[in-house]
Amino acid sequence: MSTISNQPHNSAHEVELSSTAEQPLGQWLLPGGEDPSQFTWQDAWHPIAYVKDLDPSQLSTFTLLEQDLVIWWDQSAETWRVFADQCPHRLAPLSEGRLTADGLLECPYHGWAFSGLGQCCRIPQQVGGQSVEQSRRACVQSLPTTVRQGMLFVYPGQSERAAHIPIPLVAPLEEAPNKWIVLDGVRDLPFDVLTLLENVLDPSHLPFAHHRSVGDRSVAGPMDLVLDHTELDR
Repeated sequence: MSTISNQPHNSAHEVELSSTAEQPLGQWLLPGGEDPSQFTWQDAWHPIAYVKDLDPSQLSTFTLLEQDLVIWWDQSAETWRVFADQCPHRLAPLSEGRLTADGLLECPYHGWAFSGLGQCCRIPQQVGGQSVEQSRRACVQSLPTTVRQGMLFVYPGQSERAAHIPIPLVAPLEEAPNKWIVLDGVRDLPFDVLTLLENVLDPSHLPFAHHRSVGDRSVAGPMDLVLDHTELDR
């Protein structure tokens, strides 16, 4: 059982996530949204970092589906948090802020400080007796997160669906993790995932583009390819 930390609609709470084997039949929802003719990428879990590459004392950044995110370690809850990388006050990037001694994420612009669940806990400029920090508008968007197979996953969709959307895990690693060697490197590429998939599905480029590594120009020639499926069944 893994805990998903999230803050739907600026109201912080946590929900429980079961593995595929633990989840009762019929409670899983298909990723991608309700419309079978259009896949909504926000309605899916995405791995954004290997946990071993994250430093609990530092803020990290990631851009997912054109949304800038800040990753940080919540020492109070002992879990990784992922926020939208902008303060609700003046939209300053929280990733340029700092982690305070009492475990809050502090904005670099005016010092507003936030708990791991996105709630504003401190406004230094606030006049005594006021409670602006209790406003929902003072909360940061906190995305559901979980750590599986050494990776930090985040769910950018409607948070109430997060616990019912399966995480895209590698099944053999779940069944026998000690029997596999995982190459856990990360490389940024200057193009989108569809271009990458098109490249991977084109093995005829290997002898030339990867000559002397995994290819050899001298063995280039015709290749027979078989298309097993013409459409995806969601």
